[in-house]
Amino acid sequence: MRQGNVITGYRSADGLNWSYAGNQTVAMTGTAYFGVAVSSGNTTTLNTTSIDNIDNFDIDITKTSSVASALVLDNAATSGVTVTGSWTTNTSPGGFYGSNYLWAYHGIGNSTVKFAPTIPTTGQYDVYQCWSVDSARANNVLTTVASTTGTTSLLANQKVGSYLWNYLGTYNFNAGTSGNVLISNASADDYGLCADAVMFVPVPISSLPSPKVDADIGSPTVAGSASYSSGVYTVKGAGSGIVSGGTSDQFNFVNQNFTTDQTLIARVTGVANTAFSAKAGVMIRDSTTANSAFVMMDISPGGWAELYFRTSTGGTAAYTSINSGVTPSSTTPLWVKLVKSGSSFTGYYATTVGTPAASDWHQVGGSISHSTSSYQAGLIATSAVTSTLTTATFDNVSP
Repeated sequence: MRQGNVITGYRSADGLNWSYAGNQTVAMTGTAYFGVAVSSGNTTTLNTTSIDNIDNFDIDITKTSSVASALVLDNAATSGVTVTGSWTTNTSPGGFYGSNYLWAYHGIGNSTVKFAPTIPTTGQYDVYQCWSVDSARANNVLTTVASTTGTTSLLANQKVGSYLWNYLGTYNFNAGTSGNVLISNASADDYGLCADAVMFVPVPISSLPSPKVDADIGSPTVAGSASYSSGVYTVKGAGSGIVSGGTSDQFNFVNQNFTTDQTLIARVTGVANTAFSAKAGVMIRDSTTANSAFVMMDISPGGWAELYFRTSTGGTAAYTSINSGVTPSSTTPLWVKLVKSGSSFTGYYATTVGTPAASDWHQVGGSISHSTSSYQAGLIATSAVTSTLTTATFDNVSP
């Protein structure tokens, strides 16, 4: 974090609760550059490091005018803010949004502040919270986000992050005032806490080639998304995933409707290693309900090529897997293919960089028998972690 010439470092295991690591004063003039850096510490050897979640999650409040479509709701707003319990307005020690902030003791009564902005359009929004930092602030302030998928509870560390927009996650909200952020003193463990302001930033909607659409299956806690550019699909999905023995699924699905036999092909050029059972691949699915029958050919970050299936609605999922020996990347991609011929489904994978020849395809297990006449088919991604997105990239997608 840069504030003038003072550069401060923090570390975190979850991206929300940050531990102070130290600071250094460095005089800077003109243009400053920021980003990520990797070094092997050896002049003849490369170091390869995977880095994700790179974003300007903490936004300097003085620059919020650049977020043209952001919805900012301050504690002093005349509407959209509901206060219960005992709160006082304060301006010390500084580092807040607007002209003041609300302050409360921890653990005395039930004191809450609910921020419910009027959301103009149903869709995904990045949610941020601003607070004023003090050494006596609680580091576990209960903050609850209410969205279309229910409520998500977070513990915010108000000892750090002063005068910044601290990222609370990305959620789906309906138009209107049903979406909100609730700040409570219920679990605070230090002298006090503050409620200052929240910000909702709409996530741009990336168009997919018609007639493909993007949908979260099974209502994951963290909303997924998909985008398309120059032949590359980027699919982000969270949720508990698709697991052997499971009777319902959670993932992100780029799909379209079909009524005839199809051969689905995609080259997976990357998938974030969020969990052993994270997945990226192609799927044919009877419907978009969480417990629908399906057949899927996928790969995992650990290098497994899997043919997963559930042959009846609400039945248990099962799989056949083969260790392909590689992890997909832009230089060592994995191709997946799923063939529907009548009621027979067959899965294949290939490890070539270029378009596979017939002899390059390896069948995974035997064919799966399942009858369906109208179905959705396309790309899937799941992190297999309820609170974390995985990012999968695909190209050479057909159809």
